[in-house]
Amino acid sequence: MESTNESHTGKTSRRRLMALGIAGILFLIAANIVYRLLVPPLKRDAKPSLPDLTLCTRLEIRFWKSSMDYLFTTDSEDIVSPAESQYLRSLTTIVIDDPQRVKAIAGELNAASHIAWPRNSGGRVKEFRLICYRDSNRLASLRVLGQTIVAEDGQRFRLKKSLPNTVALVQEIRPFLLRARCELSLAMTGGALSYGARKRGAYPPPSKWCSALTHVEGDSLERKKAIDYFLRCPAADKGKCHYAMNPHCKPDSPPDTVLLFEAEAGWNQHGGPELFTFDNHDPKGGCVWLNGDTVKFIRTEEELHALRWK
Repeated sequence: MESTNESHTGKTSRRRLMALGIAGILFLIAANIVYRLLVPPLKRDAKPSLPDLTLCTRLEIRFWKSSMDYLFTTDSEDIVSPAESQYLRSLTTIVIDDPQRVKAIAGELNAASHIAWPRNSGGRVKEFRLICYRDSNRLASLRVLGQTIVAEDGQRFRLKKSLPNTVALVQEIRPFLLRARCELSLAMTGGALSYGARKRGAYPPPSKWCSALTHVEGDSLERKKAIDYFLRCPAADKGKCHYAMNPHCKPDSPPDTVLLFEAEAGWNQHGGPELFTFDNHDPKGGCVWLNGDTVKFIRTEEELHALRWK
């Protein structure tokens, strides 16, 4: 009889526990519903964003020192004339108020995506500050480092492409920006030839020099893409390569001997000054790469023929 009572008591206790459990679950559900109805929803995991820069009516580009220091970081007396250098050093701030150019730059900025990135910055010379205004009201002040934008609160955003591509719309520095990029392209291409010559003791055959650079066994896809990119002059029209090789230049030739120079579009081009073009740049001129790892910008026929070709 006692065991029957104990069994009955145990069942009753289990039922009470189950009832309490169900009541607790129902209470939590009801509380959650009331909370959602009465408390505004929180924005969870909301990523930081830039202000709506399509509202901009005026932009200011402020270089850390000057546009000269931004464009050219090495000794540049062979690339820009004294007058050009003085002009670029005078440009510390450029104002853009043309609606189309403002819209183009603002559109690229708005397309930037937030990234998690250390908040310390690199060298200041290769960055500029972009101040965005709507009429007289400042909307934002941004630091631009290549494809990275740093907002005033330290948040970082990644552009789809480097903003200097859009800064090329700024007529005051566009010719020099393209010249600086051409200098870099030729230096990277000449450097790749010099590196190969140190390993193999010779430059590739002039009739195959482009092919030799772009089809090195074991090279990564990224490196091959980089070589393809640097074979093009940014200031030139369409084409796979805008440089030619001087067949008379050897690894042991004097350092002032021309190895590579600007030419019209073509592949594996080789020859002498007759292939040189002044038409890729404005003002007219073209870059040459000397055997001593130096780039020069040539402006006249006299300068061209004064170079060492043999």
